[in-house]
Amino acid sequence: MAAQYPFDIDVTKPEGQAEILQLWSKADLTLGLAAWIMKLTQREFLDLAERRGVAPPSNEAIAQRSAELEARMRPLVQRQERDRVRRDLSLRLSETLETSELMGRVVTQAESEGSHSQREAYSGALDHVNAAMAALRLAIALLDDGGRNTEANAPESYTAVASRVLDDLEPVKKRPDYYLTGFGDVIFNHVNPRTVHDVIWSWSQGYLTSETARVLLNLSEDESLEEVARDSDVPLPTEEALSPEEAAEILGDEPLNGDLTFHVRRRIEDARLPSYRRSDVESRRKFEDREKKLQQQTDAEPDHDE
Repeated sequence: MAAQYPFDIDVTKPEGQAEILQLWSKADLTLGLAAWIMKLTQREFLDLAERRGVAPPSNEAIAQRSAELEARMRPLVQRQERDRVRRDLSLRLSETLETSELMGRVVTQAESEGSHSQREAYSGALDHVNAAMAALRLAIALLDDGGRNTEANAPESYTAVASRVLDDLEPVKKRPDYYLTGFGDVIFNHVNPRTVHDVIWSWSQGYLTSETARVLLNLSEDESLEEVARDSDVPLPTEEALSPEEAAEILGDEPLNGDLTFHVRRRIEDARLPSYRRSDVESRRKFEDREKKLQQQTDAEPDHDE
């Protein structure tokens, strides 16, 4: 029969088998996917390649495939990282603006009451808040224009106080220097997936929804996650993952600084929650409910110490 991924090749004919072997030899197919298309085990496929005189993929072919995948993923990852930081900065700018307005009213009230010492103290604090606000606006502007016109956008005053509002931002994590080619050892990062391997394995293991994985991989309508998984020698998921927002609602989390997913992401990062699969999330909710009930019973018990 003709294989449908990623091309129409009749593997029942010698010429179709030869084409699959050549695609594998050029690193256009992984060993697992090539064997799957041919309906062979990997050992059988390698034996067939040896009989046909087809050499395994060279290091140069693998490196080229890796470079192509990196070029495909880099713009998407950079855009998503920029958008995440911009949302964070915008939230802090909104909070700082509210603080500035509140302190402005305090300064006005102190002036109307004739309290010059308090007015001077509050005015100095207000100046620091406004400097921080200018720094945030500059950071957002630099993100929006890609870092151009830095000097033209620089505020008149930028002090250490102005930068303190940025202290809570997560540090930029070093990008790994590998992308999945289907060969060799690959380190798995499910907390902040950056590579094709991380994304498809995160989806496989219940850390990403199908929709999120498709966006991260920038798949077209005629491409499927299942095909990418087979190409990457990654097993299909046994259960669809929930979004972090859905998991947080099941767990009954309260937002932290407007972020509903903060606590559930922390559970994932420190392995208190195995995955975003509904079964894992509901199991964690039951555990936390039991722990909370036991704590309440302990707190309600009378103190028998003399």
